[in-house]
Amino acid sequence: RRWFSVGFSRESAVAPCVTGPPDASCTADVDRRLSRPARRPSPSHGSAGRAWGSRTHRPAAHQRAPTSCRLRTKGSPMSIHALGYDAEWERLRLAHTPDTDGTPGRVAAALGFEALVEHDEGRTRALVPRRLRTHLVTGDWVVITRGGPNERAVVRLVLPRRTCLARKAPGRGSGEQPLVANVDRAVIVSALVGDFSLRRIERLLALIAPSGARPSILLTKAGQVPDPSERVEATARSTGLDDVAAVDVVDGMGLEHVAALDQAGTSVALVGSSGVGKTTLLNHLIGHGVGATAPVRAHDARGQHTTTRR
Repeated sequence: RRWFSVGFSRESAVAPCVTGPPDASCTADVDRRLSRPARRPSPSHGSAGRAWGSRTHRPAAHQRAPTSCRLRTKGSPMSIHALGYDAEWERLRLAHTPDTDGTPGRVAAALGFEALVEHDEGRTRALVPRRLRTHLVTGDWVVITRGGPNERAVVRLVLPRRTCLARKAPGRGSGEQPLVANVDRAVIVSALVGDFSLRRIERLLALIAPSGARPSILLTKAGQVPDPSERVEATARSTGLDDVAAVDVVDGMGLEHVAALDQAGTSVALVGSSGVGKTTLLNHLIGHGVGATAPVRAHDARGQHTTTRR
């Protein structure tokens, strides 16, 4: 399975990150510094059937990154099938790379000029060619190449996406900025305490609707309100969703709804503001602390952006 945590400031969406497998050294959430506008809009995710970095998108020879590399791995190997790789992904890979020397993997973190990629042999930091840097996001399936003993891994191409959570690109244009790709479920996380807002939940639902991911809602910190069922019913009426539940992993409330997210081969994105308990949910699901947590600010009940690593 794969867990994503997509954070949002009160004003605008910010870029997503991804946690690793249970033993991963990389944890993820969002940093409010990422909410600054991107340098330039990235390509729209609406390019179904087209693989970025394939032969139809090859740059001039002097711009190409090396195509041979030595695969440098870190961490325990994890089957890519557990991350959601199936026969259809393999068919797409072979369609865009007739030769079989590439290694398929999934982006655990897009870090600009390099990406953390998980594959059958472990976890690799692969170089990202310039032509792909504004397109690659967490969750993408990619092909990385192997080569000589003194060369680094290189992302060769990005496979077409099945789903993509995106927001409007910065600036006056009408383009979209992809945030996270290939997720099966997008779970809106909102705290029942503090500045609980149905309008914010509706805005997040509108963001998820065109992505192709199945939406659901978890209302956290249920143990801190007298009757969480009232807000659960109000949220269900406002959004039209049946999959709405109140949970509190600290007090042990509604844990069956949290456990229902744990399905093999399923990618889940947790979407919500800082301080609503996304990292607490991840720690509970994975079974140990993948990220630090801290209380919300006393004067306005907002998060302190404790988890800032990608």
